[in-house]
Parts: sequence; structure tokens; C-alpha cells
Amino acid sequence: LPIAAVVHRDSIDRAAFNPDGVRVVTASRDHTALVWNASTGELLVRLEHPGAVIDAAFSPDGKRLMTACSDHLARLWDLASGELVLAPLAHGDRVHVVTFSPDGSCILTASWDRKTRIWDSVSGHPICPPIEHDAYITTVQFHPGGSRFVVAGKHREARVHDAATGDLIYSLGHSDVVRFAGWSRDGTRIVTASSDRTAGVWEAVAGSAIAKITLGAPVSGAAFDPDGGRIVTTSEDSARVWDAASGEPVSPVIRHADRVTGAGFSADGNRLVTASLDRIVRIWEAASGAPWSTPFEHAR
Repeated sequence: LPIAAVVHRDSIDRAAFNPDGVRVVTASRDHTALVWNASTGELLVRLEHPGAVIDAAFSPDGKRLMTACSDHLARLWDLASGELVLAPLAHGDRVHVVTFSPDGSCILTASWDRKTRIWDSVSGHPICPPIEHDAYITTVQFHPGGSRFVVAGKHREARVHDAATGDLIYSLGHSDVVRFAGWSRDGTRIVTASSDRTAGVWEAVAGSAIAKITLGAPVSGAAFDPDGGRIVTTSEDSARVWDAASGEPVSPVIRHADRVTGAGFSADGNRLVTASLDRIVRIWEAASGAPWSTPFEHAR
């Protein structure tokens, strides 16, 4: 099996595969976003920032990368040149979530200023007025069809909004902060992760519950696999894969030496990538939980 190692100088807040699963991006508090070969660990692109990089997202075609920074700005980069594509997109406080619409034409950003904004990815102009929220937002994500987006936050709900108008369509309730909400690839289901120690799977038309997974600690994140049949959750220093319909575990517990900050499936669903405050990114076999590579370490 391929062996790889990745190094940052501080904690990693985000790790994600590109659309074809060949590359991985890591976003770190060491002021960098790094793009790596997922098999060899070779560093391909290094993007310097003036502050902590909190989130990063590949465009659907894999040619561009969006980063969120503590300096209140989101940046769009060309990965071939390593140069900025647009002037940075500004919020009133640190930007902590960035994502593309499925066709890559729009960018959705969320900030500590309690606003989400939708931008044209070619011009950088806002598409609609800022959408204001009554609490801190933890995550945002477009529906695969691009017509809706889901917002999660400290208001103890995941809220589904119309992407054209910003209007609220429905809410999914928890009893504590909702740390993450995201769609299945086909857009028929939503997964939520909450500090109330549960993850929820919901149908996406009206928001009715499908499964509830109870863990022993707050759930910090969750994500569907490509076919929507499984989800991965993160909680404290661990990650685990579950059946999305029954809520039963289908993998062993995967552990790091510190809090796991992110996890996601590869494009074929066979691998997991996890990032941790231990400054290490790991790739695992999704079914067995066995390491697929040596750690990608971000060293001080």
C-alpha cells in the first residue's frame, strides 16, 4: 500500500479530498493551506496566509481552492499557479466556513459576524444580501442541486434556506449546539452532528427523522459516504463509520492522540481522511479502520 506523511507546524482544522480523490488539502493554524498527493504525501501546493486557515474547499472541477482565514477574508486560489483568482471576499469577523455550489458558479461563506454570504465565483460579487443569523454559525453547505443550503449553529438547529432568496424553509432540532449539517450526494438526506452527543440522519424534503446515533461525548462532525449509505462521525479523539439507515456502527473506532477536527470519505468511499489537533492527518480503510498510509504530520 502507498505510504505517505504530511507536516504542519500547528493544529490542523480541516482536511479534505479533492473531487477525484487524488489530492488532499489541509488547513492549519500555522497560516498555511497545503495540497498533497494523497498516495505519496508529496507537497504539491503551499498557500501562505496572514492568519490561521480555518477551512478549505476544492472547486467541483478540482482546479481552484477556497480558503477561510482568521483575518476576516475568504480567498479563491488557482491551484496550477498558486495565485489568487479574485480579490479576497470580506466579512466583519473571521471567516470559518467556505464551500462551492455544485456547479462551481457560487461560493458560500460563513463568519463569526453571524452572517452567511453567497458570491459569484467568477466576479466575486455578492449574489444576494447577507443572510443574518441569531447565533454563531458552525457550518454551511449547498444542496447538491444548488437550490438550497443548510446552516448549523449555536441556535440548536440546522436550518435549510432557499439559496436564491435566503428564506428559511424548515429547521432540524437538537438539544444543544449543532456543530455540523450536510447533505447526502443525491440531496435526499441531511446529517447533523451536535454537542448533545447525537448525530441525526433526516430526509431532506420536509426534515423528518430517519436515524439517531447516540455517542458518549459531543459529536463535532459528520459526513455521508458517496452513495449515502454510511456516515462518519467525529467525537473528541475518535471517528467512526455508521450505517445511515439503521444508525448501527459498521467500523471500529478510529483514534488520534488529540481531538479529531475533521473526517471525510474519498470519492470511491473506500478511504477516510481524518485531521486532528495532534497535528496529524491520517488516511484509513473505511471498512476495516486499518491505516491506509503512514501519518501526514504537521510539525512545529
